Amino acid sequence: MLSLLLRLSLIGAISYSFVFFSREFPKSFKQTRIAIALTVIIYSAILLFLTGFLTKREFSSFFSPEKMLTREMLLVILAQTVLYSYVLMIAVWQNGVGELLADFLSTFQTFQGLKKNLLAPFVEELVYRLSFHLLFDRESKLENFLFVFGSTLCFSLSHPLGRGPPAILGLYTSVVLLKTESIFGPVFLHSSCNILGGPPRIPTEFSDGRRRFLKGVLIASLVSVPMIIAFI
Repeated sequence: MLSLLLRLSLIGAISYSFVFFSREFPKSFKQTRIAIALTVIIYSAILLFLTGFLTKREFSSFFSPEKMLTREMLLVILAQTVLYSYVLMIAVWQNGVGELLADFLSTFQTFQGLKKNLLAPFVEELVYRLSFHLLFDRESKLENFLFVFGSTLCFSLSHPLGRGPPAILGLYTSVVLLKTESIFGPVFLHSSCNILGGPPRIPTEFSDGRRRFLKGVLIASLVSVPMIIAFI
């Protein structure tokens, strides 16, 4: 196993190189959307295989389809559903179920929507979660903590326009990767967060009773989600 100092240095190199290749390098062919997507995907795959080679760690099990239908994944889906119950209730009460579904489907009808809601979550989880995870010893509590901290920090720093929410998402998905030993949970969480966005303010036109109810739902979800994750 590589020394801790070298592994921490690799984390910095991985983060910087990914930001460069995903944001700066594609500018030379910015009009070719397929080329941009292929560049990021190929680079991420090379990075993952290189990390696995350097650390002598096997990572194919993280992509096992069998882990998509497990108790752990069901708990991850439950946690995300509970977390976003507040957002969904506001959207339904404001615009109705039909418009909510139409907005959801519209997010996948453009390249920008596919990039934000599918490509970016998958690639970023490969880089900031799985590649980082391979650098640390799964059996060590200290190294698990360093993985979560390093992954969250680097992911947050790579999103300079909103470091608070990315830090929370990075912490959330890092812990889920540790718990499930699967890439599918973090990708699902990341993708759904990109699609639904952050929690909105309660509209002022809502009645006092509805506003109190939504505040209760928000508090209950923030309390219950960590408890659900703890059972994974």
